[in-house]
Amino acid sequence: MKKFMWKYVEGQQTSKWTAASLQTAQDHERGPNHAQTLQEWTLAFLADRKNIPTNVYGTWNTSKLDDKDLAHAILLHLQSLGPYIRAQDVVDFVKQPEIQEKFELKKPISRATAQQWMLHLGYRWTNTPGGQYVDGHEQIDVIEYWQKVFLPAWMSIEERTRRWKIDNHMEEDVPESRNPRPVVVCEKAVPRPKGEGASLMVADFVSADYGWLRSPDGTKEARVLFKAGINQEGYFTNDNILKHATTAMDILTEYYPDEEHILVFDNASTHLKHVDSALSARDMPKGTKARDENGKLTRKPLKENPQPLYFPDDHPTHPGCFKGMSVILQEHGLVEESKLLRECAGFKCKPGATKCCFRRVLYTQPDFKMVDSLLEFHCELNFIEQCWGYAKRKYREFPPSSAKADLQKNVLAALDMIPLVTMRRFSYCSQRFMHAYNEGLSGKDAAWACKKYKGHCIIPQNLLVGLERTNAGTAAH
Repeated sequence: MKKFMWKYVEGQQTSKWTAASLQTAQDHERGPNHAQTLQEWTLAFLADRKNIPTNVYGTWNTSKLDDKDLAHAILLHLQSLGPYIRAQDVVDFVKQPEIQEKFELKKPISRATAQQWMLHLGYRWTNTPGGQYVDGHEQIDVIEYWQKVFLPAWMSIEERTRRWKIDNHMEEDVPESRNPRPVVVCEKAVPRPKGEGASLMVADFVSADYGWLRSPDGTKEARVLFKAGINQEGYFTNDNILKHATTAMDILTEYYPDEEHILVFDNASTHLKHVDSALSARDMPKGTKARDENGKLTRKPLKENPQPLYFPDDHPTHPGCFKGMSVILQEHGLVEESKLLRECAGFKCKPGATKCCFRRVLYTQPDFKMVDSLLEFHCELNFIEQCWGYAKRKYREFPPSSAKADLQKNVLAALDMIPLVTMRRFSYCSQRFMHAYNEGLSGKDAAWACKKYKGHCIIPQNLLVGLERTNAGTAAH
């Protein structure tokens, strides 16, 4: 139509309207009928500028995926396969005889068609985005711990710590004497880039002031290399933690005596240990057992102080034997509780339950509640986790090698490639999370706030107002 109007305006013929339409039709290898249609379209458009003809080519073909029942069946099938699916899974599902018959399909689909269908269903081929850790972070006891214990303790020392700007300069001048310097410790396995292979565990301390903990001349360091595994050097236990902490404190005392240092440990299950004499309801049998699994008497010799958990030596049936949880509860006046089961399945009691099984009843007794233990730690509050991630990325850039010597050399090189300014940025990220949690935000909202205010040292005071506006906009959308 546009070409037709240009030819009509520039035409020199007497009947230039008809001539222009015929010339335009010939340019598109069409005849007089198309020229007549072109005139009708143009006149209709001049009368109503919204009356524009549309190309209906291909509209008579419809996709089988327009059948909502078929689309729903494919979605259910893909969801049943788990998080990792392929276009071939759609092809295999559609070519089943019962599916062909149910949805009146004449032939199977190709892989290219399956890919188009998956795009239409909302699937995209991409890497899983990395976010914050979520394992156990929203549990009630964990939230209560960092709200009532960890965050108040951190906020009490934060004003006396050094703060660094993004340009690697100190934000404020603080006297060197008695300046708390939080140092974070953790151990992490740095694997080979491909395959299972050997692994090397690294335990170290890091701070935003000096980076990895070492002497100024680099001759002494707190770093520990550990070959973890059953057939290697075992695992990093509580004894290793104590030895590692002693080494770190020796370095701090010798080379950094004018500063107050606070050591923050990553809370892993292998780090925990009760006092050898601590009570443990998990290890107590329900009833009285005269012999153990090896057939030996479970009698424990009584010394100067009698142990009330054991029968006396002059007991008629079980002299010197462990009483068992049932007898212990009865002696404490808990007769009804002594008739309960030994423990709930997997010791996963219902939230708030206190009298569901023997073990839970014992856990609520004062002697057991007084045993100190730590809760799970938030990885986003421990900026050494980001240091490990940076080192792993650098490690994977080295040429693959199966030699254990190359493994250790590359691991050490990757750890030393982390710039100090990057460590300080990681530290600021953790501090922003702490301030977000201190404002009462959940894990999801804290991640949003830290991303929005990533250029700030701390979360601004108007955070909650901005968060409410964002949530309201999301809900409206």
